[in-house]
Amino acid sequence: MNRPAEHGALLRFVMGAGASVLAGLALFRGEALNPDGPWFQCVTVGALVAGLIALMRVGRPAQAISLATAFALVHIGYAWTLPPARAAVESLWGIVLGGGAFVSAVIFHRLAQEGYRFGKFALLGPLVAGVYLAATALILLGQSFQQDATGLLVQYVFLGLVVGDAAGLGVELAELVPSVGGARPRPPPGPEGEWSA
Repeated sequence: MNRPAEHGALLRFVMGAGASVLAGLALFRGEALNPDGPWFQCVTVGALVAGLIALMRVGRPAQAISLATAFALVHIGYAWTLPPARAAVESLWGIVLGGGAFVSAVIFHRLAQEGYRFGKFALLGPLVAGVYLAATALILLGQSFQQDATGLLVQYVFLGLVVGDAAGLGVELAELVPSVGGARPRPPPGPEGEWSA
């Protein structure tokens, strides 16, 4: 990785992950730093989303795929410490969350390439919330229905909104730094109606 891209990726990651942690602390106080609670995902998934976006923004999609895969594999490894039936759905949760976070980062990056310099975070939150909705629905398949399924879905969708919006906002703020830069708008179409380079 060259120096400007390395600097840009690191600043985007730190700002995005930091914004997610700060949002978690503001909303959930000390529970955001409790590794046994769901709000700790403001740290873990916030870092994942920020890392994926940072890698995509500096032109490293292979490394972004590797990061999403590593997240899923670590979650699968942890899941298999649970009873087998629960481990299977928890493994699927990690795969859906890692894959969905990657797709969300790709969409964020494409919007930036199209010239949207600010406001992409407002779309990233609902995207990550949708990923959480799908992943949580899978978890509910492996649990007894004595638990409040609607409450769990709402909790994780809200968590997705917080993580996605905060991480996206942090990355966008990092791109306002001149040395990092963001996407430049595409030039107007040429005489043939084709986009010029």
